[in-house]
Amino acid sequence: MKFSIITVVKNDKIHIGKTINSVQKQKFKNFELIIIDGKSKDGTTEIIKKKNKRFKKLKHIIRKDINLYDGLNHGIKKSIGKYIVILHSGDLFFSKNTLDIINKKIFDCDAISGKVLFCKNGKIVRYWDYNINKLNKFNCFKVPHTALIIKKKIIKKLKFYNTNYSISSDTDFILQMAKMKNLNFKQIKNNLVIMEVGGLSNSFKNLKTKVLQDLKIYTINFGILFLPLYIYKITYKLLKFVHWKIFK
Repeated sequence: MKFSIITVVKNDKIHIGKTINSVQKQKFKNFELIIIDGKSKDGTTEIIKKKNKRFKKLKHIIRKDINLYDGLNHGIKKSIGKYIVILHSGDLFFSKNTLDIINKKIFDCDAISGKVLFCKNGKIVRYWDYNINKLNKFNCFKVPHTALIIKKKIIKKLKFYNTNYSISSDTDFILQMAKMKNLNFKQIKNNLVIMEVGGLSNSFKNLKTKVLQDLKIYTINFGILFLPLYIYKITYKLLKFVHWKIFK
């Protein structure tokens, strides 16, 4: 198995169907889709079960999770693919050729990342197209977790996602990945994912928790340099966003 696509969902009947459809339409077929369903109560489970009858590559696991990252860890442990692809509920592959593009570009790499379009009500509101020449812990914030494809054995070496961070574990994970010696990482120029705004990490109601967790992660990893580096990260993203708004 080449790719294991992991989707964690709880009570999202409005969006889960289109995410499954996006995976099902892929021309490249050497993959599995694992959906970790956090015991949904809104009809999400029934939608997945209905899709599962016709989509044999789908594995539906119902379990109570500590948080999103606990669900991701469980899905990764159950996977059999060489590479892990994270696709959150509501998110879509950019086109039916996305997995095929990833398959061609990921040759001999431990991990790759691409570009992400953030959408709200059918309109693009942000475009993640940051450039990285050589990955390190000072520029790894430019890697979008949503469009990160990584070898399962690398995730095992990193001991999976830290479930102590309920929102910012992906920040911690990418930092640890960037510090690995001899990691063969490549950033590609292709659009990979269309992401629905309003998810866990970009929701305004979770902003305070995310900032506090981010600051803790930066303090642990950068010591006294944590504040200027964090300010640089926020400023860089803000300027990129403003630039995109002006010249889109």
